[in-house]
Amino acid sequence: MGVETVYNPHRDEPIVVGIDGSDQAVRAAEWATVEAVSRRVELHLVYVISKDELERRYAERVLAVAEAAAMRVDGSVKVESRMVRGPLVSTLRAQTESATVLVLGSVGMGFIRRAMVGSTASALAAGAACPVVVVRGSDPDAAPPSAGPVLAGLGGHHIDDALLGSAMHEASIRSAQVLAVRAQMDLMPDLRRRRALEVEREFDEEIRGRVERWHTTFPGIRVDTLVVQDTAAESLTALSANAQMIVVGSRGRGFVEGAALGSTSQSLLLSAQCPILVYRESR
Repeated sequence: MGVETVYNPHRDEPIVVGIDGSDQAVRAAEWATVEAVSRRVELHLVYVISKDELERRYAERVLAVAEAAAMRVDGSVKVESRMVRGPLVSTLRAQTESATVLVLGSVGMGFIRRAMVGSTASALAAGAACPVVVVRGSDPDAAPPSAGPVLAGLGGHHIDDALLGSAMHEASIRSAQVLAVRAQMDLMPDLRRRRALEVEREFDEEIRGRVERWHTTFPGIRVDTLVVQDTAAESLTALSANAQMIVVGSRGRGFVEGAALGSTSQSLLLSAQCPILVYRESR
């Protein structure tokens, strides 16, 4: 089952958060609470455990802490906490079959830590049946940023409509604007200025058309455009220092023409200074 390429802002499945007892996982639950309330969906807190009974008792305690944190953010959220046994990746992957978004913390002492230093986060971003959000920030001990635009990394691919719709949705939740970004690295030095102006104009016209189609669903959301002479990972990482969120795709060509987005999204999972939402292209 793949994620629909046409973004659907009205999905009513729960938002699932991976919990492991770390402060970062609790912050991920707090971030996801705002998302769940805004989307009018349930919040499901999930701890993946082995057969160890000691771990089960620990999981009960940390789930209670995360649930209390979510309720402090917004007492109206409907929270369900549960433990699920099984292999990490396949167990979390199964949770995404009936989820709107899967949310992970950036660093942790349990499975989230393994996700961020190994291949688990990348595997979930590439294979989940829903978008995956990693709640990152410049300071892992601080709350996620609450100011700045939502960045959308776009590249002339058919998934761009879904990415822009998702970015506009996130911006509407946060009363923010969207900055649509395209990286362009193939300009000859002697033609760079003239061609850059052409690329900027073409990109702006392309985005205007896409925005017009989404404004019925997300009226009043401002969308600006930016073409940068840099790699995808470097440009979005730099821009993330002053952003609330990044929205990118995990399959197909990246928003740098001819580049695979897999390496870009993987780099951002480790280096972005704000939460990153990875939207998987359906196969």
